[in-house]
Amino acid sequence: MKRSVLVAVGIAGGVGLISFLMLAGHNQTTASAADAKKAEAVTSVAPAQPAQPAAAAQPASEKIVYTFENQDKMLEFTKIWQRRQGVVVRMTVLQAYWEQERADLDELNKKLSTDYQLDVTKNYSLDTDRRVLIEREAPPAAPISTTPAQEPSKPAGPKTP
Repeated sequence: MKRSVLVAVGIAGGVGLISFLMLAGHNQTTASAADAKKAEAVTSVAPAQPAQPAAAAQPASEKIVYTFENQDKMLEFTKIWQRRQGVVVRMTVLQAYWEQERADLDELNKKLSTDYQLDVTKNYSLDTDRRVLIEREAPPAAPISTTPAQEPSKPAGPKTP
């Protein structure tokens, strides 16, 4: 459970890093020379190299699937991607929570079955005066109707003279 949450958080962190790198690249054009060097030190993994065109910086084996028209379109994409990753993280957390609750329910059902010989799919009531569990019959299933549902009748109100 913890592993899947950490993986999802790691993915979301990677998206945040990508956004940071994109924004850092955008801000470099307006930043001072000292700020540009700091951003380059943060964003680059390899030693500093002379400025190269973006196409030359990419390895030849990478498959480019989309080219952004401008910076605004790219920032719009990052916002959408971040929202998507947020949803994925929340879904992962919810799934982990669901699985934990399911495990707890299974444990409780097992305890009820072994300690009290209950079939958890049936209905029971507790008679505290006699200190006994009583099995109750399931409510009858609603008959399947072949006619369309009708509007419920209105209760009769008081008659006025």
